Amino acid sequence: MDFSDFKAYLQAEKRHSRHTVSAYLADLRHFSRWCVEEFALDKPENADKPVVRSFVAALVSGGWSARTVHRKVASLNAWFRYRQKNGLAQANPARGIARPKLPSRLPVVVEAARLKDNPAPVGEDLETARNNLVIRLLYETGMRRAELCGLETRSIDNHNNTVKVRGKRNRMRIIPVSQDMMQVLRKFIALRDQVPGTGRHDRLLVTASGKPASEKLVYRTVTAYLSALTTMKKKSPHVLRHSFATHMLDAGADLNAIKEILGHASLAATQVYTHNSIEKLKAVHRLHHPRNVS
Repeated sequence: MDFSDFKAYLQAEKRHSRHTVSAYLADLRHFSRWCVEEFALDKPENADKPVVRSFVAALVSGGWSARTVHRKVASLNAWFRYRQKNGLAQANPARGIARPKLPSRLPVVVEAARLKDNPAPVGEDLETARNNLVIRLLYETGMRRAELCGLETRSIDNHNNTVKVRGKRNRMRIIPVSQDMMQVLRKFIALRDQVPGTGRHDRLLVTASGKPASEKLVYRTVTAYLSALTTMKKKSPHVLRHSFATHMLDAGADLNAIKEILGHASLAATQVYTHNSIEKLKAVHRLHHPRNVS
């Protein structure tokens, strides 16, 4: 089955990230294969609601996680809506399909004091300076890994102490940074510009050969840093994003301001960080309320 038109639609009109596009297409191919194997349907667009419902049931009984099942249904929903929009289908059989309940999951964060007391190593060589910049920018701005890799030197506004970030669906936002962070950025850019090959592009993060740093490199950098800092199982760049938001909220920052800095489309996505703060307040209450202290 050729999904190239749908792919172009996701990229050009919906402006989804390449990760989202890749996941949606993989889900559709999975559904297409399943339709052939289970219902002898060589065209997935011929599937009706009972077929989609059977697909979801098979995913659940097959041990797929609730979050994965939700995403696969979302992929089907998006594809069938696209077909309706273009007059290729009259109905959306994925609409209203029951999905398993998502488990509650609080964001994983690192204690603020631990991050403050264990900064990333500082050095004059490109690799050490870049790794330090990766850790600092992720934690001090809350940006996503893909957003960090997409930063260009022109994204840095020295006059206003801000960084322009291109987020999901190409939405642009301005994030303020400290004067100290600006000094770190300026020093790194000066070091970066001495590397052969950087004149061919404007990406901020580069390798020793002058090529743009990959998302995998950023992931490895953060994992190595957090591995020396904590025994938590999860050590991805998103942990620093979660830590940024939670620590800002704990320090009294307005939830709407955090939403704008993180680039969330709705406040509901940001409100998940309030749960960590509430749990922290509960712990303080249990420990220090006169009725609880013996």
